[in-house]
Amino acid sequence: MEHRALILLVVIAGIAVAIGFIWLGSYLASEIIFLFHRYSALSWIYWLTVPALLLFSYLAWTWVPLVVAIAMPIIALLVSAVGNTYDEAHPKRLYRRRGR
Repeated sequence: MEHRALILLVVIAGIAVAIGFIWLGSYLASEIIFLFHRYSALSWIYWLTVPALLLFSYLAWTWVPLVVAIAMPIIALLVSAVGNTYDEAHPKRLYRRRGR
């Protein structure tokens, strides 16, 4: 049962990390916009940051789903293996009849 709890913990931590990255990206974007509004002399950097942000978003858009798609069958295999080892370790659980 500890393995299932560990897998659940990893999944929850992955979701938390994804939410953290989304928050960090939005925070950095708001700071960049704030700097451009406050210091107009920095407006030339805007032409460097926009292509960099576009490249970063393209890489995130293409590679993150690929990593998730590769990780999903691996996680499914791990979960099924943990379930099978749990059932083999407790064989009486499989043959228990109702009402006894």
